[in-house]
Amino acid sequence: MPRVERPVRIGCARTSTAGQEPASRLEALHRPECHKVFKEQISTRIEFRPELEKALALARQFKEAAPRRRSPSPSTNSSGSRTTPPS
Repeated sequence: MPRVERPVRIGCARTSTAGQEPASRLEALHRPECHKVFKEQISTRIEFRPELEKALALARQFKEAAPRRRSPSPSTNSSGSRTTPPS
């Protein structure tokens, strides 16, 4: 049976105060079956967000490891039919 590839989903939940509960955000990220969820409690005024940076770094690793898709040649359309250049 052929293996079905699923998209990789990475989530990042942020709360800014101790009074905010991240549970609903985390639940919303687990529902679509995120492969990895990062969470942080940090103010939006802070420029560097360590968990967001980790999530972005992981996304870059997946992107680099993914097989390259070949683009259709400029002389074919999306159905693969040959097209003629305008005169």
